[in-house]
Amino acid sequence: MILGKGSLPTPLSPVIKTLKSVNALLSMQQGTFSIDALEGAFLNGGTVEGRVDIHVPNVGTYADISADVTLHKASLADLLQPFHMETLTNCVATGNVQLACRADDTFKSSIRSAFDVVIDGGLIGRIPLFAGFTDLMAEKVPGVSKITDTSHVHLKGSAENGVFNLPHFTLSGSLFMIEGPVVYDLPNDLLAAKVIAGIFKKNTVIGSITRWATIPVTKMLWQVEVTGSINNPQWRLVTLINKLWDYVPLSTKESSTL
Repeated sequence: MILGKGSLPTPLSPVIKTLKSVNALLSMQQGTFSIDALEGAFLNGGTVEGRVDIHVPNVGTYADISADVTLHKASLADLLQPFHMETLTNCVATGNVQLACRADDTFKSSIRSAFDVVIDGGLIGRIPLFAGFTDLMAEKVPGVSKITDTSHVHLKGSAENGVFNLPHFTLSGSLFMIEGPVVYDLPNDLLAAKVIAGIFKKNTVIGSITRWATIPVTKMLWQVEVTGSINNPQWRLVTLINKLWDYVPLSTKESSTL
């Protein structure tokens, strides 16, 4: 049964509140409210298109939500606002997201998804090459930000029970590129990644040459472990020196610090 075509009211949900305009075909059939031919524009820029189905088994109970949407330069400030996440708010997202979840207290752990999204348009993060001095050096020393700052990330993977698996995660800036498998546990807000930091970015002549020539060295010298929360990730640069140091006898380590 087609209910009509028009604009959805913005108070419909926390997500709809981040849109300045929404147009769709609305229908209801056997307890499922469908939003088809969806076209929306976000408050801070970008668009969303696709379909959303909301199934409510019984009045007053939870709702099962499924969606298949395509984003085009959609503001992450708007996309993440309903989740009270303040990271990457200057960035935009482009790509496809297929999502199924339950709209109740189990929302995070109920998420199932497949996605292929590129995020860029702003500072995503800094590779802590200079430990606690990275931010200071990137902001004060000319040229350092070219090495430390990242502004492009490709997220392609799937999610089950709120745990996101990205087997081919890539994060890059002007020079550096990080790639490898990443797992993010949304219900517990835990990152687990062990990736390789490439010396130069892909799709450049110097990058192609150096990446080919330094594959053995890169894998030994530039492994990066990332753990912790999404808002406060903990980076650990695992170099060949670190690995050799692990084999040094404790007595030798203690004497070297005296």
